[in-house]
Amino acid sequence: MKNYAKIIENKEERCFEVSFPDVPGCFTYGHTLDEAIEYAGEALSGVIGCMKDDGESLPEAKVYEGENYYSIEVDFETPWEIIP
Repeated sequence: MKNYAKIIENKEERCFEVSFPDVPGCFTYGHTLDEAIEYAGEALSGVIGCMKDDGESLPEAKVYEGENYYSIEVDFETPWEIIP
């Protein structure tokens, strides 16, 4: 189980773009904040699952603070959940 911080930015395209500072190449977006958070969990779970399947080392999660950061927990029994 790993926690990864992510940032959600509201762009001119009127969507919420999601990136993961500790997982390069893992991106997603949503039309609402709630949708972006949901898709973030799915994207992160998929990337981490592929990394594990390929025998790759998982990046160490760092702590990020600020109103645009959210924590996502990857749990392979339960695909994902938001950590308050």
